[in-house]
Amino acid sequence: MNLLQEQAIAYQKLMKYEYYFVVAYKNKTRTFILRFPVNNFLHLTGIHKLTDLKVHRMSSEKIFEKCLNGSLKYNDLKRSEFFDLIESRVGLVSRIEKLLDSEHLVIICNGNFMKKYSNIPADYINEGVIDSHVCYLFLQNYDKNKKIANKQIDATTIVYPISCFRKTKQDYRQDNMISHILIKDKRPTTGSI
Repeated sequence: MNLLQEQAIAYQKLMKYEYYFVVAYKNKTRTFILRFPVNNFLHLTGIHKLTDLKVHRMSSEKIFEKCLNGSLKYNDLKRSEFFDLIESRVGLVSRIEKLLDSEHLVIICNGNFMKKYSNIPADYINEGVIDSHVCYLFLQNYDKNKKIANKQIDATTIVYPISCFRKTKQDYRQDNMISHILIKDKRPTTGSI
């Protein structure tokens, strides 16, 4: 089994679960459910950045299928001149569950300050440790990307992962709201995005 296939298998396992969060900041609570749609695997691995490969023209579902069955391999990605942009990200997907299940998880509620640090349109950032490295998992409200009415379940926002990478020089806690996790519940998924 190659590294890319390991990531796809781990993500497929995550797709069967959702994480229910209630977080608080300054006497206000926010509730959201994190789900893992198949098309977000592409962004989490960074494969979408490899615009010089044929795989770039495939649907995200097809890319995921090829990763899962082993016909698209990690070494295939290395042929891209942009591979160095994603090299450190590819292996993190299989560690996302560990990050989310950690007792040391921090939820950062993104304020307007985020825009000066990153182009990633995140609403929440999960910060945790993966293999002794601080890592960030960026989450976005479902409705922002799909440009539809806010998809909610009883006033609970649906979010999904859009990026995951190791901490570099940028500290995303700066100028953002650090929330207290009141409830974190991992459970079988109750719906789909």
